[in-house]
Amino acid sequence: MNRSNWDLVPWLHVKPTLSAQRIAARHLIRPHEVAHLIRTLERWELPSRAPGAKQVSRHLRRSAKRLRYIPDPERDIWQSPAQTLARGGGDCEDLAILSVSLLRHVALCAHLVVGQVWQNRRWNGHAWVEGRDSQGWYLLEATNGDVVRGVRPGTYRVTETFTHA
Repeated sequence: MNRSNWDLVPWLHVKPTLSAQRIAARHLIRPHEVAHLIRTLERWELPSRAPGAKQVSRHLRRSAKRLRYIPDPERDIWQSPAQTLARGGGDCEDLAILSVSLLRHVALCAHLVVGQVWQNRRWNGHAWVEGRDSQGWYLLEATNGDVVRGVRPGTYRVTETFTHA
């Protein structure tokens, strides 16, 4: 299937293997699907220099006010940015894919990261965004838009970083 045919696929059932996740990341991170969100920005929101991860995250949350966390029913489904926007949200992978797509659209370094997060006294599977902008390294928690700078918190464990999608 060529790249343009993959654009017709709104979601993929992803088995819990790195190779399946790598294929999903490669085909579902789609900066062109979020271009319309950037066109809605006011001049004052994006300075003439490149925007930072925090600005882009804040704009994403304002542009898609209805975005919410929606867990997958049983099987792990990863959605395209357009599908996540149409559905009004998604789980951590879906929101991270949407965020990476938006950050890459404005030419920021952004990578989809899968691993675990410490929650409710145990490690749980999770996905988030990491990258670099004019202020340095950042971690963007796609489920709430928080941006952490400098060092990855100890509550996050990386399994894989998908850099070339």
